This record gives sequence, structure tokens and C-alpha cells, in this order.
Amino acid sequence: FYYAFNSRSLDLYQQIWADDPLVQLVSPVVGMVRGSATIAALAARGFSVPARIQSQLEDIVAYVTPELVVFAGREHGTYTPGSEHEAMSEHPEVRTNCICIFRFIADQGGWRQVYHHVSLDDADQLARFQRAVRGA
Repeated sequence: FYYAFNSRSLDLYQQIWADDPLVQLVSPVVGMVRGSATIAALAARGFSVPARIQSQLEDIVAYVTPELVVFAGREHGTYTPGSEHEAMSEHPEVRTNCICIFRFIADQGGWRQVYHHVSLDDADQLARFQRAVRGA
């Protein structure tokens, strides 16, 4: 997930998600969206904006069964604002809470993401991040 996201590889990003109308992405920028087609369209728009986000999952706890893996941890990332109102040399940091769920789906080629939830608790940081990413 993070390799596809950070490199803005739309093809790879689409491949990691299960092909299912009930997969879910929850983020502080877009809210909650469901369905692999909707998530792919959202990624296509997000990967084309000037703002650049780099993120990784840290402090990971993994819960594993033969068919399901749940990763819980903290996302640590930086972003380069795309807005001309902010200096491009700035790389503000963002720390969020994250839960990712992958399910083994044999007919889709193996492990596929079915859920990704990111939350950001600091209201000021959230507002700055949303402005930068949305270009407002």
C-alpha cells in the first residue's frame, strides 16, 4: 500500500485493493468512500494534484489469521503543499492513527486490502493538511 501510495503508482494501488463494492477507505481529507472503483477514481485524482504526500506505518501491531491480517499503528508522513500560498520548500509532518485490513482472496491473486482507516486528532494540524492537499 505505502509503496504504491508514495510512488503514485495508480496501477499498483488499484491492484492491492480487493475488487469489491464494500471495501472501504476512511481518511481525514476525503472522509469515507466505499468500493474499489470509487477508491481507484479517488486515487487517480489525488495522484494528479501538486501536493505530494509521503507516508509510512510505524509502531505496528499485526493481528494475523490464515484469511485476514489487521495492521494497527501510527502513520508518520510529510507533505509538500501544492498551494502557491505555502512555500514549496516546507515539508510539514503529519502523525495519524491507522488501521489497515488485508484479506486473502485466492481468486483475486492473494492478499488484497479491504479496509484502510486514518484519523488525525490535532484539529489545527488537520486543517493545515486539508488546505494543502485540497489546494484551498
